[in-house]
Amino acid sequence: MQPLWFDRVRAEFVLGPDDEAILCAAEDAYKRWQELKERIDTDGIMVSDRFGHPGAHPLLGAERAARNALAELMAKLRLPKDDEHA
Repeated sequence: MQPLWFDRVRAEFVLGPDDEAILCAAEDAYKRWQELKERIDTDGIMVSDRFGHPGAHPLLGAERAARNALAELMAKLRLPKDDEHA
């Protein structure tokens, strides 16, 4: 999913105020997820703590939460699948 996808949804579908609010929240969740993902990709999934001990990246939980929030928000929109919207 690319950021332009959100603009395409706005152009192709008539959204009520509630759906627009959900789409805005989904766009924010997408941006947050991408920021966290980029940081984790840069640092690696495993990082060393201040004592030099390896462990899971501390942002993994936040990345998972942002990804799940995006999925939940997209499901709330109930947009048709590509093959249903022809």
